[in-house]
Amino acid sequence: MFFTVYLTTNIINSKFYIGVHKTKNPNDSYFGSGKILKASIQKYGKENFKKEILFCFSECKDAYLKEAELIHNASSNPLCMNISKGGKGGWSWDKNKKQIGVKDQNGKNFRIYTDDPRFLSGELKPQATGFKHSEQAKHNMSLSRKGKKLSESQKQKHRQFRHTDEMKKHLSDVKIGNKSLTGRSWYNDGQNNFCLFADDDNIKFLNKGKISKPRKSGYTLSEIAKINISKSQQNKKWFNDGTKTFFLQSDDQKISQLQLKPGRKINDD
Repeated sequence: MFFTVYLTTNIINSKFYIGVHKTKNPNDSYFGSGKILKASIQKYGKENFKKEILFCFSECKDAYLKEAELIHNASSNPLCMNISKGGKGGWSWDKNKKQIGVKDQNGKNFRIYTDDPRFLSGELKPQATGFKHSEQAKHNMSLSRKGKKLSESQKQKHRQFRHTDEMKKHLSDVKIGNKSLTGRSWYNDGQNNFCLFADDDNIKFLNKGKISKPRKSGYTLSEIAKINISKSQQNKKWFNDGTKTFFLQSDDQKISQLQLKPGRKINDD
């Protein structure tokens, strides 16, 4: 198996592309897979391109280092069709090695291995972290997701998700100030609810308990919600035990266990 570093050139406008190719035959018909290169081949035809083998290696690491060096030297040339800085390939990307997002001097972002010599030397800088979406961007993303349904594979992933024991402990021990969330109770001021500790100074101004807030005027259920509610009530009937009423499916085991009678009306004997 050979790892070639090649140069593909458009003979009409002299634009060129540098890449690495894994092959058994260095002189095969592969011209490259870069986005700009592929668009150019589609526009001008493959017959208007030529490929030259610049170097041939037995190890992919050596080929990528040479590719990165050549692309770095040609990056300032406007005829260069390479977008990324080279030094990696999709078919040999090692998922077990740690990767990092970096930015070059021209502001372009891409990913490399953390042991990449360009990163270790300081030539490539890590991408800035802490990026936050604007409120308008958040609103646009929310609108784009409304009405979309999860595929079966996505639903299965959600079902399989489980918090680790460490995360469960963290969620149960979430702190406000120096106090755990456990031990708090609900209080209200007649309009709003508050979850407070028993020694909170504000409790003397509040009523104990949680109040339910009225639904906003003009609120209407979505069509999906209406369909779900309708499905949940299909084949259900009213039953009673003489003191309470139950809205159950006809085959519900509670009917026999509680010896329920059909009907919603409770007869006073």
